[in-house]
Parts: sequence; C-alpha cells; structure tokens
Amino acid sequence: MKIIFYAPYNMSENQEFSLDRAPRIRCYNIYKYLRKKCEVVLVCGDAKERKKKYKILLKSNLKGIDGFYMERPNCSLKYFDIDFLKKINEYKVPMSMFYRDIHWKFPVFSKTVYQRIKFRRKFNKSTKQFQFYKNYFARSSDVP
Repeated sequence: MKIIFYAPYNMSENQEFSLDRAPRIRCYNIYKYLRKKCEVVLVCGDAKERKKKYKILLKSNLKGIDGFYMERPNCSLKYFDIDFLKKINEYKVPMSMFYRDIHWKFPVFSKTVYQRIKFRRKFNKSTKQFQFYKNYFARSSDVP
C-alpha cells in the first residue's frame, strides 16, 4: 500500500523538526505510524518544495497511490495545492483529512465566549475553503 501524506510543516528526515506544538506532534506521530504500516510519499515544506513534489507525482499519473491523507494547514491553501487536490480527486484516490478547528464551522463545538467570537470572525473567511473540502473530500468517510 502506498499513500501520500500532506503536511503543512517541513517534516524532512534530513532537517531538525521542532515538536513544540500539539498539531506538529500529532502530525509527526501519524506520519511515523503510517511509515510502519505502508509506503508513505511525504509532501511537505514550503510552497516551492510542495510544487516540486506535485510535479513528480503528477508525471507518474499517481500510479500505485492507494490513498491520500492531509493535515489541514492553518492558512489558506495555495492555488497549486487546490489544483493538486482536484487532480487526486480526478484519479479517484481515496482522501482523508484531519480538520482541527472545526468549531469555526460548527459553533456547537465552541466551549468559551472567546471561541464563539473567534468563530464568527473566521467563519466568513473559512466558508469557501470548507465548501471546497466538503465537495472534494466527501468520499473520505469511506476510508477507515
């Protein structure tokens, strides 16, 4: 089995990777676990590095790719990230995504007044991106 692991951080084996925040720790631990279970194609780093990886993967027509896992970045996705996700969808590769700040979209998950205020402010910015994920990751519920 071979999957693509998209991470918004630079998780290169050759560079120091600081595990100073919960999202980074979770992301790194998931990556380590997946490497024990299957072959993982890591797509991470800055925009230039990710673009380079995308080109390599698309040249191979995503042959042998059995799945796609994404850690959603805090910031908006770049246009080429979205194009790559569309291509993965066209090739019918099963997708899964960890969407951490879900309380932005669903206020029921907000616990404090501060989070509710934050939700209202961020909701308008994230709605378009959420719709994109909803459309292109609809199949992810089928993936265990």
